[in-house]
Amino acid sequence: MRLQFEDDYDKAVAKKSHSWEDSKAILEYLRVNRVFQPDVAVVHGSRLLAKSPGKLGDDIWAVYEQVCFASMHLGMLAWSSYCVEKLTDKFPDSKRVKRIYALFREATGDYADALTLYKEILQEAPESTFARRRIIAMKRAQGRTIEAIEAANKHLETFQMDKEVWHELTELYIQEGQLTKAAYTLEDVLLQDPRNMYTVLSYAELIFSIGQDYDLARKYFCLACEIDETSTRALWGLFWCNQQLHKKDQGSDKMLQLQTMTVQRLRNVYKDLKHVHSTKIMLQLLDQELLATSNSAAAPK
Repeated sequence: MRLQFEDDYDKAVAKKSHSWEDSKAILEYLRVNRVFQPDVAVVHGSRLLAKSPGKLGDDIWAVYEQVCFASMHLGMLAWSSYCVEKLTDKFPDSKRVKRIYALFREATGDYADALTLYKEILQEAPESTFARRRIIAMKRAQGRTIEAIEAANKHLETFQMDKEVWHELTELYIQEGQLTKAAYTLEDVLLQDPRNMYTVLSYAELIFSIGQDYDLARKYFCLACEIDETSTRALWGLFWCNQQLHKKDQGSDKMLQLQTMTVQRLRNVYKDLKHVHSTKIMLQLLDQELLATSNSAAAPK
């Protein structure tokens, strides 16, 4: 049994009861298609490993690894420990297993042991971006934000195209309240992936939060709306940009048309949503903001 399409996978997961073949096929689908659903992986992987691991053949090692990563993500460290032990016993000299073990030590909070392992990995392979990234992430997890920023900047001097670390550095700057630097670093992520919805929205929100160039923020919120016309997050961002720009240029017909279009699109999106209560609240908020703007414009100066 092999699941080839997403619909097949969804139907298999939705079953009330699963055979051994069902669980094996579900895990294989997750691996082949690189779908990360840790809860599903742990449920089906632990069942196979507990009941009949021998039937898996050589696939058993892939399942051990799969369950190990999933259980670490969910904080189910007993399962992680079990899987790591099996993998290290089978592949004691494997560099891949060494990386998994380092991640496990990090997950348990043993940062000193994890750091030692990452440094060993770097000695063996100085070009390893994996180990460098994890060291930065550990510093952040320990609250050593300034050190994490320094490590990220040093890393990027050598690996300028490492999008993941550019993004990590952006979040670190945001954490420190350095929004201008955060926007600057996020621009490097945008250059590599200019139509990534999350990155475009994050950049638009950063520019809006800095508060110096609402027109630029609006352009990126517009781009986000082009990528996903139903994104309420992007539409609300566009709405607030228009509100700020309206204060500077209240007599502009262009501004009025843009805001009217944005409001209508927001209303249309909320009408299609099934969450009636939250929809009513958001529409009420929208009406209140429009009323406040109208009253402000009508007030004598």
